[in-house]
Amino acid sequence: MSIRIKLILSFVLPSIMLMNAGIWSSFHMRSLGKSVDNMLDENENSIRYAVQMNQSLERIDSGVLLRLQGEENEFQKIYSKEYKLFQESLDSAYGNITLEGEKEILDSLKIYSEGFFKLVDNTSGSTGLQSYRMQMFPLFEKTQQSISDLRLLNSDMMHAVAYDVLDKVNRAALPGDLMAGSAILFIILFIWLTQLYIVNPIIDIQKMTESWRKTGELTLPKISTKDELQKIVTELDLINKKFSENK
Repeated sequence: MSIRIKLILSFVLPSIMLMNAGIWSSFHMRSLGKSVDNMLDENENSIRYAVQMNQSLERIDSGVLLRLQGEENEFQKIYSKEYKLFQESLDSAYGNITLEGEKEILDSLKIYSEGFFKLVDNTSGSTGLQSYRMQMFPLFEKTQQSISDLRLLNSDMMHAVAYDVLDKVNRAALPGDLMAGSAILFIILFIWLTQLYIVNPIIDIQKMTESWRKTGELTLPKISTKDELQKIVTELDLINKKFSENK
């Protein structure tokens, strides 16, 4: 194998290995990123719906207290807006079910909220205060707890996804790391082989020519590779023999 081919291969092979490592890692990271984005988006949406329902529920509860104090117009203004937002968020949450147990939580939330809103519609005057304390507020707390359960379920899943992603990233990076490590080892091996089979023979040939010039005697170095360096030594030997014959 010629020196030119050896040098070309020494650059091409590590480059291919490093390129493969980069492509492998990039492909798996990109694929993993897309799947993680989808999962996190779904969980984040459910959490956002839960936050909106909780805010609307609390504002409606505050509106009920205003109604019991005779602020009917203010109550109606709050209730008409927040009830609509609550129902829209609940419907959106039903359309975004992705986790085991999420539907059961939403079913409980729906039952408690329907009971709460039914009592809200029938609340007024002094009898309403008693109803609020004995019936409405307990349903308010149960509805709020279901909302909290929905948030917690999706929040826990986001944390689980984060740990899973870290594990998958480590596993996805391993083949690329192995390829990169192999390329580095190959480069180190090539440097050693280059020193052994190219650099050292060149140094030996240079020393041989200096000694030949000074002493007139040609002592051929041992070249173990069949390449241009071997040809140079052979040609020098032929030249030396020709000069010796002409003397």
